[in-house]
Amino acid sequence: MLSIALGLLISVAPAADFAAPPPSDLWEAMNLDGGPAPDGTWSERVTDMGDLLHCTGEPKGFLASRAHYRTMELEFEWRWPEEPGNSGLLLFTETLGFVSQPGLIGGWPRNLEVQLQSGDAGHFVLLGPDVSLDVLDPETGDVHTGERNAGIFRRRAVDDVEKPLGEWNKMRVEVGLDEIVVYVNGTEVNRGVGGSLKAAHPAGFQPGAFAFQSEGAPIQFRNVRVGGAAANNPRALWNGGLTASASIESFDPIEGFGGRADSPFDAWSPVRNDGKQDQVFRFSSLGHSGITNEDRDGFWFQTGQSRLTDRAEGGQHRDPNVLHVSGQPSGYLRTHDSFGDDYHLSLEWAWEGERGGNSGVLLHVTQPDVLFGWPQSMEVQLQSGSAGDFWVIGEDQVDVTVPNMAERRAAKKEGDLHSHRRIRRLPFKESPERPVGQWNRMDIDLNGDRIRVWVNGRLVNEGSGLTVRSGAIALQSEGTPIRFRNVYVR
Repeated sequence: MLSIALGLLISVAPAADFAAPPPSDLWEAMNLDGGPAPDGTWSERVTDMGDLLHCTGEPKGFLASRAHYRTMELEFEWRWPEEPGNSGLLLFTETLGFVSQPGLIGGWPRNLEVQLQSGDAGHFVLLGPDVSLDVLDPETGDVHTGERNAGIFRRRAVDDVEKPLGEWNKMRVEVGLDEIVVYVNGTEVNRGVGGSLKAAHPAGFQPGAFAFQSEGAPIQFRNVRVGGAAANNPRALWNGGLTASASIESFDPIEGFGGRADSPFDAWSPVRNDGKQDQVFRFSSLGHSGITNEDRDGFWFQTGQSRLTDRAEGGQHRDPNVLHVSGQPSGYLRTHDSFGDDYHLSLEWAWEGERGGNSGVLLHVTQPDVLFGWPQSMEVQLQSGSAGDFWVIGEDQVDVTVPNMAERRAAKKEGDLHSHRRIRRLPFKESPERPVGQWNRMDIDLNGDRIRVWVNGRLVNEGSGLTVRSGAIALQSEGTPIRFRNVYVR
């Protein structure tokens, strides 16, 4: 997944109505199956025209802001570098669990699209059976009601509003509580109105991401600027470059699984696809500022922001940094902070080598060493072929109820403390996991006593009646090399 800080591509306009985006407001590139887009679909390029965002157009998917917005002012430039094609700006985008939603068009998530297709820039496209909008009729100027199904509302009849192939166009979109106005190259081309802009929710559009489409043709963007308060800012736990605000606690090896090591340097380390490692500090220093070189005797992480670059000088191309876990000794990397019963966690993982392996995400980590050294927690499994299984760890203190509980929960075995703790994910004819070596995406949504888990956009498990509803978040080292990237919580 592309992991470019918005500050690199979204500049701060001199006008007072634009504000700097928060540091954690990053892009996330997603394929139409809900998983991360293949590396290379979206890339930042440095050219004689400045930094620009290049999209190959394949496969279909979108690049979304991690932060959500309800009202905003957005400006950007776009052009077709080769042939005229199709793309769009998606507003109020639902980026979670959109796969296989009934009635959606072409696999796209529910959203209100502002069209960028060559010759049609500025059309409104309603994507979703319950997305509606009142618009001004381009012929009469009268307001009419949008139908409650996918439809297209054409822009005003403006000749030659778009520039010739290869030249840069500029779009400005002003999103208010009851009005959306679209300008192309300084000319107003469309206006949506009608109370609260009624959509899937009674109170109107809910906050969502804004996104650019990858839809079959190469397209480039630059000078992206956004103004307005983000309604939902994600917090980076690991985004290819830990910062002092990430609040990650040090690796805790488990006695009995390779012994307790004072400085397992290689257990957790950031690596790049060129095999190089960067400056080292102790994870335990991340709870405060003022990290110094004197902290070198601990664990590894990449300092600073990560960028996916394709530099003109030398053509160097670098993937975002990833968190590498050797798998030995067994243990876990946990957050200093505790998270409550209402949050969303997203992350990507990939197995190293030719075979998969075992790891997991531990939620609501509280008491240490309750089961063979593992802490009391609710585990969401990452093991190959079983990603999304639940494991309840912690005597009888941790539990959850799922549909078809009797069928999906492992039977108790005399003397086996592990057996009854596994609750298998929903059955699938084809696994939602990608082939070994490719990146997978997991989304975990906690809401009160309810938990839902998606793997690459497909709902794989859900339950209710969680008995422990707060605690730290942890990633496991469990015998197999694994990589993590883009770990966010909101």
